[in-house]
Amino acid sequence: MLAGMLPSIALWSPLPVILCEVGWGARHPEWPQELAALDALKALGHGTTLVNGDEVDVRDLRSTTDVLFIPGPRA
Repeated sequence: MLAGMLPSIALWSPLPVILCEVGWGARHPEWPQELAALDALKALGHGTTLVNGDEVDVRDLRSTTDVLFIPGPRA
């Protein structure tokens, strides 16, 4: 779903904050496709944190995790 929204998100100003449940982490059967969408958000300027504010690298996720994508300067 997120991959399909990327063209619209890229046009928004300011960029939105996105709360996304990343299902299964690296165990997801479509993990490379998920990473592609998450990398695209990063390229738009989003940083990633857990809901408690701790920074997180989505590539390190090993289980279902709620991740906040916080907009910063556009890349």
